[in-house]
Amino acid sequence: MISEDEVFDVCLTAQDMLAPLARYVDASWWGIHHISGDYGWVSSGEWDAVFRRLPFWAADAYILTGNDLTAGEVARVYNEGGFAALEREAVRSAAECDADGVYYTTVWCEECGAAESCSCFC
Repeated sequence: MISEDEVFDVCLTAQDMLAPLARYVDASWWGIHHISGDYGWVSSGEWDAVFRRLPFWAADAYILTGNDLTAGEVARVYNEGGFAALEREAVRSAAECDADGVYYTTVWCEECGAAESCSCFC
């Protein structure tokens, strides 16, 4: 069981850890996560490093609270359906959110159209 307060505190901690890392452009990016609010983006490596330091459910809770679920709703989803339910809801939420939400995407090279394997030095 997790509480509403625990979800709130963990998501606030995640935001405090992610915000200083966020930026809008980085030439080394391919896989990136948009973080909550107007902070910008973090790399997948930065995202993973932050969430390795938090409870195993923290990334999904952060995605959900960043996409307009309350901490209480996140706690209810977890407490009623376990981690699998929380994960399913986070995937659905990230797929349906608008550009201001929390989600993962890949960067595409505007010069050659490549993703993750671009070697054109554009």
